[in-house]
Amino acid sequence: MNSQNRYSSMSIAGVVFACAALLSSQPSQSQQIGFPEDWSHRHVVFSNPGTYREAIENGSSEKWVRINNDPRFIMQRMKRNAEASASRSQETFAAPVSELRAPLRTPVRLPLRTRKKIQLAPLSRDWSVSLGAAGVAAGQYPAIFTSSGTPSCTADFAAYGVNAAGAPGGPGAQANIVGFNQLYVNSTGGGICTGTAPTVYFSYFVGTGTVQTSPSLSQDGTKIAYIETVSGASKLHVTTIGTTGSNGTSATSPVVPGIGNNAADTAIPLNGGVTVSVSSPFVDYIDDIAYVGDDNGILHKFTPVFNGTPAEVIGGGWPVTVDSGRILTGPVWDSVTSKVYVGDSAGILSSVSTSGTVTSSGTLAAGKGIVDAPLLDSGSERVYVFVGDNAGGTASAVVQFNISSGNITSGGTGTAETLGTSNTTTPLYIGMFDNTYFSSGGVPGPTGNLYTCGNTGGNPTLYQIPISANAMQTPVAGPVLANVAGAGCSPVSENFNSPDDWIFVAVPSNSCGATSGATAGGCLMSFNVASVAPTIGPWLPSTAYALNDEVVDTNGNIQKVFTAGTSGTSAPSWNTSGHTGDGPVVWDYVSASNGQTTAAQPTGTSGIVIDNVSALGGTSNIYFGTLSGTGTTNSAVKMTQAGLQ
Repeated sequence: MNSQNRYSSMSIAGVVFACAALLSSQPSQSQQIGFPEDWSHRHVVFSNPGTYREAIENGSSEKWVRINNDPRFIMQRMKRNAEASASRSQETFAAPVSELRAPLRTPVRLPLRTRKKIQLAPLSRDWSVSLGAAGVAAGQYPAIFTSSGTPSCTADFAAYGVNAAGAPGGPGAQANIVGFNQLYVNSTGGGICTGTAPTVYFSYFVGTGTVQTSPSLSQDGTKIAYIETVSGASKLHVTTIGTTGSNGTSATSPVVPGIGNNAADTAIPLNGGVTVSVSSPFVDYIDDIAYVGDDNGILHKFTPVFNGTPAEVIGGGWPVTVDSGRILTGPVWDSVTSKVYVGDSAGILSSVSTSGTVTSSGTLAAGKGIVDAPLLDSGSERVYVFVGDNAGGTASAVVQFNISSGNITSGGTGTAETLGTSNTTTPLYIGMFDNTYFSSGGVPGPTGNLYTCGNTGGNPTLYQIPISANAMQTPVAGPVLANVAGAGCSPVSENFNSPDDWIFVAVPSNSCGATSGATAGGCLMSFNVASVAPTIGPWLPSTAYALNDEVVDTNGNIQKVFTAGTSGTSAPSWNTSGHTGDGPVVWDYVSASNGQTTAAQPTGTSGIVIDNVSALGGTSNIYFGTLSGTGTTNSAVKMTQAGLQ
């Protein structure tokens, strides 16, 4: 045996012993049978942690094992299935992972779904189902569960919290939370499931409050945790989905869990009689702990959540006052540093240890402060905060914090990159990394791009922030997404489907309009960022266009200005050859786009979640809720994009 092999063998043996001791006290997890996808999977992500050998050589083996035992990392790896870096992935996730995990908990063993490249097409609305008196709150997400193997018409479901006061059965009834299965249908009846609309899987009334933050799913998809917002009396609900009896038939015909069905609901009032208006519950799957922030600056801890009778932890430093009197964002838990990271309305990022010790940054934002939960990359040991109005009140910004020391620096202000103008009332929701970033990693850190929507005081604009060796570089302004100052954007979502890499974002008003000839409204857009940053934006109403300017029309085609002028107030009927008249503007058809598409969504969208990457038609979709306003409102929506399949 040569010296290097002896070194590696000795190191591996030492790491196995150390990691077994490190994790032996953690509870056993049941075998993963599917993929939950909720808001937390968008806020906690993992760049490539490198190989086991690299971790040993860099002295980061404990971190490597923690990451590879994190259920969200395992699910992310399975869902991404990065074919373009298969050789790297095989080395990265080699035998030592399962060897280390075997005595600790049942390893995840999920069959990977196959990918099939087919003709690109515009985003297509498959179904839109009423949620009753309101839709999903801005910046929040629905949740979806997809079973392992082939997409299932019965087991796969989407759950939507309703931002309206719940009401019991009878006239004026309103569900708090609604779920749908038979997801893979469309308006023509051509999906793999029967019919033209999804089936109501459950519709539950649990109280007279609202569900205005995002639900969180158990790993096996049998339970949902969510907050019922009640002024001075908010509650954490953990609902077991019923499998017998009547579980409701629509958002306005809900039932009570446990009455006429075998569903069950446990409601836990948050200690102290508090209000929760922004924070969603974050569940640490490993230790079955949920964290929730309230509107008085206090972080609450609950355990068990899904594996026993839920209860709040009172004592041992909990609940923890993070920033008294401030509204807390959703918290995120880092399995590497064993800390919770949470922002607040004073513009401060804080970390909270398991014992309740708080470490706070300096002021990062003015205006509404930090509204969205931090974006955490446990692989690169970085936390990102998105602010619509920086501390100086001069710009919207993304701020990066290095937590490789195990924590943020007390009073520190991180490293910031500005994104155009600021707005004291328009929030900046999180962006997302591209696949180049996710595939890279190790030493000296990931390299790729972070895409986000900025310029909160002006017209919403898509930005690319290059990242080199874990460091943010100067942002590059991309296409303008709407022509109304301060309109804001939804959070940015990303999905890799080799060789394409899609990002999705929506604006609430004055963008691509609706169908041809309809009044201009909000827009949902997809951009393929696999090879280059987007430079062409959607068609905008009432916008001055110069000669040779280009847009993507509502059919997903590229049009170039032949005669300059100001566009009309509604989208024209686009031609696929020759010219299209648009008031004084004349457009010239150029070509089909590279997959970039636009779709009308009059009021904008909530956060967007994505289900499968599957070869089966109509089973690769995006899900969102509509926001309040005019047009098609108060709905749960599923859209298919052929480019996802």
